[in-house]
Amino acid sequence: MTQAGNLFLEHCVKMIRHLQNTQDALAELRNDQRGRLVIGVLPSDLDYRLTPLLVNFHTRFPKVQLKVISSIY
Repeated sequence: MTQAGNLFLEHCVKMIRHLQNTQDALAELRNDQRGRLVIGVLPSDLDYRLTPLLVNFHTRFPKVQLKVISSIY
């Protein structure tokens, strides 16, 4: 490959890498869901049925603060 071809290839590789990094950064911004979720439940619902759902939610949305209030009222 010529010197010009090598230079062109080098710049193309950098441009593609920059494009991929930009796309990754934009995807992170779109998926960066944060906030606070408060739910009220009956004590009996905190057994095996609800706990896995809460764990799954926290795994999918780690930046969302989850508060569970258990009450019979």
